[in-house]
Amino acid sequence: MWGKATAMGFEHLPFGTSGLVIIGCYLLALVGMGWMGKRFAAEKSLSDFYLAGRNLGLVVLFLTLYATQYSGNTLLGFSGKGYDIGFAWLMSVQFMTAIVVAYLALAPRLSALSRGRDLVTPSDYVLLRYKRPALAVCVALVMIFVAGNYAVAQLKAMGKFFVALSGGHLDLWVGVVTLALVMVIYESLGGMRAVAWTDALQGVILMLSFVGLIYVLHDEFGPISQVTARLSEIKPRCVQRPDGDTLRTWVSFIILFGLGTSCYPMAIQRLYAARDSKTLRRSVALMGFMPLTTTLIALTVGLYAAAHLASPIADHDQVLPTLCRRIVEHSRFGYFLSLTLLAAFLAALMSTADSALLSLASIATRDIYARYIRPDADQKHLTIVSKILSWGVMAGLVCLALVDMGGLIRILVIKIEMLVQVSPAFFLGLHTRVRGSAILCGLITGIVVALTLTFASYKQIAGIHAGTIGLGANFLVVGVVEYVARRRQVPARGVNV
Repeated sequence: MWGKATAMGFEHLPFGTSGLVIIGCYLLALVGMGWMGKRFAAEKSLSDFYLAGRNLGLVVLFLTLYATQYSGNTLLGFSGKGYDIGFAWLMSVQFMTAIVVAYLALAPRLSALSRGRDLVTPSDYVLLRYKRPALAVCVALVMIFVAGNYAVAQLKAMGKFFVALSGGHLDLWVGVVTLALVMVIYESLGGMRAVAWTDALQGVILMLSFVGLIYVLHDEFGPISQVTARLSEIKPRCVQRPDGDTLRTWVSFIILFGLGTSCYPMAIQRLYAARDSKTLRRSVALMGFMPLTTTLIALTVGLYAAAHLASPIADHDQVLPTLCRRIVEHSRFGYFLSLTLLAAFLAALMSTADSALLSLASIATRDIYARYIRPDADQKHLTIVSKILSWGVMAGLVCLALVDMGGLIRILVIKIEMLVQVSPAFFLGLHTRVRGSAILCGLITGIVVALTLTFASYKQIAGIHAGTIGLGANFLVVGVVEYVARRRQVPARGVNV
């Protein structure tokens, strides 16, 4: 576990001294942004620290949403899935677009509420809306699990990336600890400001790198039409019309990601942090174009790999590195590609991991410490505690990151299947008069069904994910309990917002 781990397939890319210099300057720049975030702090409060004073402008808000949504899973996991199933993975473009549609259903009301009621975490809204502490605690626990899962996956990938950068000479834990230390320093210095500013830088790098990557692929292997023709000859299943199970999986992914990912605590807190409703709407609208420039390119990478890599790749997370090694050996853009990959992958990992860390610390501080341990604590004290908790949380995540947890796509799906179960609390709560008792019963039912199916090895039934089936049971129970409560004229608790 602590030894020289597999280096993600990047170990033969010619990063050399230039790569080490670039990564060193990049990490120093991130720490500098953390220091600047501290200098710009208006007050010592949780709202200022975790929501940047609710003053994120259009460019920064858009880039931090973008950088947080597209992670190392997009680069490695999505390209690997495209290699595996071919054009059927076009579903990834649709389910990433579905996230933006779901944002539009959440963003305007949540943003307005966050200002009038001083909401900082997602559970703040749940408690305000339903007045049920048990439901707020359940939502907080699910989000802690999800954000922790997300952060661990990114930290693990960072460690492997660091091994690759050193050519396999450094241990996995060196990369995990080094990059985790940088993140917790700038996050504890500047809070959301530092994270949003670093995300903005990382978002620009990620976009430019994706464009550069697709250009190099086109230059080396030709247009996508040639890839399609070649796949028709050597791997016809990659261009076949999807069968019934695949189409059901397509719909299942859209439901899971549309309703689930839009409820990420990192995403909800960015909706809280927008300067105003106009800025928020414009940022979310811009996000609607990003699947075409990111997810679609990841799919294209997988298709190029399926068409031009002679030897089968058992570990699909290795598809992108393997394809890049092929290009480095034969293309005049090989070294450029290696630097592009260096920048894109590190930016994707760090921009999602730091956001997850920030959300974890805010939930631990606001929803647990401030609500149940020190309810009388002032804002200055809570801000100090939140920084201490950031270091403690990161230490725990680093330890977990050194444990093998499976492929990136499987890790991603598991947490989405859990997170989607809290979506009725937000979508129904914002647009209906549903009772908290119904939401709580549905949440518990959805989680139990999803986990039972998963642990019973029924990860999909007829192409439908366990989490989607759990969500169906969730909504069914919500409807039944709400119907019974209305028939009995049980009064609703909470605030209709």
